[in-house]
Amino acid sequence: MFSAVYLVCFAGQPCEFFVDSFAYDSKEECVISVEDNIVRNTQEILAAGGSVPTVDYQCITWSKA
Repeated sequence: MFSAVYLVCFAGQPCEFFVDSFAYDSKEECVISVEDNIVRNTQEILAAGGSVPTVDYQCITWSKA
């Protein structure tokens, strides 16, 4: 299983980490979903007249204990 971890940085503010609550079955599925989310959120922010943050992410793997 994979989860997406985001680092989101708005200008003039501290960066924040976010973890996607959805578990992906593959790294490819995670990457595609994350990149789609970033594009969608960027478009929404621009449409609202906001400043677009810098976003970095990683899809990390984990296993059930």
